[in-house]
Amino acid sequence: MMRILVITLGVLWQGLSSGASEERIAVKLGMLQGQASPTQRLSDYQRGLEAALFYAIGENDKRLGQCGYELEARLAYYDDEDKLSAKERAQALEKEGVWAIFGPLSSYPFLVARKGLSETAMVSAMAGARAVTSLPPPFFTMYPAIDELANGAVVGVEKGVFGRQYGALIDASCPSCKDFGEEFARQSQGKFERLFWIDVVGNTPDLLGLMTELAAKPIDFLLIPNFSSLSAYVIKQVHEKFPAIKFVGADFWGDEQVPNLDKYNLPMSVRGIHVRGGPSASNMRDYYKVRSLRREHAGKSVLPDFASFMMVDFIRRLTQELCEVKPKDKAAFLAHLRRLKPDHFKTAMKVAVFTLEGPKVNYAYVVSK
Repeated sequence: MMRILVITLGVLWQGLSSGASEERIAVKLGMLQGQASPTQRLSDYQRGLEAALFYAIGENDKRLGQCGYELEARLAYYDDEDKLSAKERAQALEKEGVWAIFGPLSSYPFLVARKGLSETAMVSAMAGARAVTSLPPPFFTMYPAIDELANGAVVGVEKGVFGRQYGALIDASCPSCKDFGEEFARQSQGKFERLFWIDVVGNTPDLLGLMTELAAKPIDFLLIPNFSSLSAYVIKQVHEKFPAIKFVGADFWGDEQVPNLDKYNLPMSVRGIHVRGGPSASNMRDYYKVRSLRREHAGKSVLPDFASFMMVDFIRRLTQELCEVKPKDKAAFLAHLRRLKPDHFKTAMKVAVFTLEGPKVNYAYVVSK
């Protein structure tokens, strides 16, 4: 039987310089993220996200105190191998009375978690499937839209002179992966020709069908806008037999600081691109004006990951909403959020193109649409 893991942390920061003597209204903020297994320790990534949460709460405590509020964090993790558990964890957070949830980064668990909520807002840093972006408030995503990401990929393929003919291999369980593939095809009409589309399930699917297509229909590049584990599995096998084929991905392959493909032993001769929102990792601190936050990765101290910066940005925005609207309770705040536009929390950052050289992911340029 799966063990439910819900970590509850009350964060009662005392703003020493706020001078506030009145009792603050406690605003419970939930964070709902995936975990490899309920029995395993948190990963470097997850601990980095928690550090960003507490950093942002501390950063905004003085202003919140002046407005009469105090943030309390409620942390919950669902099992990545049982994504239906995201609904249970979301329901548990709602029962605890959280005013809003910083929800799953991926579209599928975000949509599952949303089904467990009836009176709580939820915001994702990166969920981008059309099924997410079409949700009415109080459900939001901060990430660039699928059409912006697909445009970045089209530009990247053109600038990289990858050729004209391509095939697509898509994770059928990933809504945003499918949406990306369809939008790429729409925007590239007249520029590229898609020779085949293959749906797969799992991180190590049988690739006989793909190899058969590649042998019969020579392509210049393979569109694989999937998570890093599946993408690396496909890249490694395809490159071995068809070394001239290049690869095109979308926002799951990491960046120059933490390339998510580095643990799969890809040959250095592999070439491709992927797209992601935001500037390079080294410029994220300046973009978000975050100076003192770092995390650990593979035993090294590195800059925060993309989602951590988005977490800081979200709490800054949440602080702004609370201080401007001054809701007296959760119900009043929820009513306010329901009146907002669906893209209210969307980031203003552009889409960036990253090049793939073997396992290395390198920042190249930002695409302006």
